Amino acid sequence: MLRYFFAVMVMIFCIRDAEAQDVAGIRHKKKLLKGRWQLVKTVNNGTPHAIAKDEYDAVITFKCFHNYQEEVTYEGYHWIIKGKWKVYRKKADLELMQTEYISGAPPDARIQTIRFSLYQLDKIRWGGDTETKTEKIKMEYERLPKRK
Repeated sequence: MLRYFFAVMVMIFCIRDAEAQDVAGIRHKKKLLKGRWQLVKTVNNGTPHAIAKDEYDAVITFKCFHNYQEEVTYEGYHWIIKGKWKVYRKKADLELMQTEYISGAPPDARIQTIRFSLYQLDKIRWGGDTETKTEKIKMEYERLPKRK
């Protein structure tokens, strides 16, 4: 009987530990987000779309003190968004909040908090799932080299 109890306890501990490592793996790497990132791919409704820089140029810069700036050039429009970012301690979520358009705005501009459920974060890439009112979108960003 005692063996079964220990076996169950070990299984519970392993499951909880695996879940904690998954979240902690991103939580303890949030400093990796700092820097400049280029949007390289989106996936809408299961269909991947490579992003051509000459077609849609979106660069997001995560700065110190949880400030960020996103600069986008698309179909003759150019806009800059500033706001705050936060990574939650118990979830692998990146939240972009308190956003405001500093320069320009797309025709259907609606400021809202955007939350990414991160599924990848390393020195070279980060990827996250987000939701619009109509669909789920996966977005992947690649680190840009430091300016000289």
